[in-house]
Amino acid sequence: MHPNSLIMLYNYAIVLCLQDIPTEECIKALDAFLAIAPKDHRYVPACYYRKAHYFLSKKDIYQFVSTFEEGLAAEKLQLICYLPYNYPEKYLLEKAFLHYKPQLQNDKNVAGISEG
Repeated sequence: MHPNSLIMLYNYAIVLCLQDIPTEECIKALDAFLAIAPKDHRYVPACYYRKAHYFLSKKDIYQFVSTFEEGLAAEKLQLICYLPYNYPEKYLLEKAFLHYKPQLQNDKNVAGISEG
């Protein structure tokens, strides 16, 4: 595989993500794509959302929330011709995000009180 081919890196990552049981390898492949893709590339938000989906499936809530927020930020960098950004599972991820985000903030507040 050509190491700097965006389409090859993206397609390889998608194949890994669509396995019955995704592994850490799909995250590495998505990160490889994100490392060289322009910030406004049309697949950048999708990569973050796929990573968020992986972290949610692994019950890594902190990484899920953080990665979902990166996806939202990446959408803001999209060229106007790609807006509004449409990711098929975003609606479900957003529901989980809205559920877990306040819980993480509460956990941080409790930790801050006990440390102080």
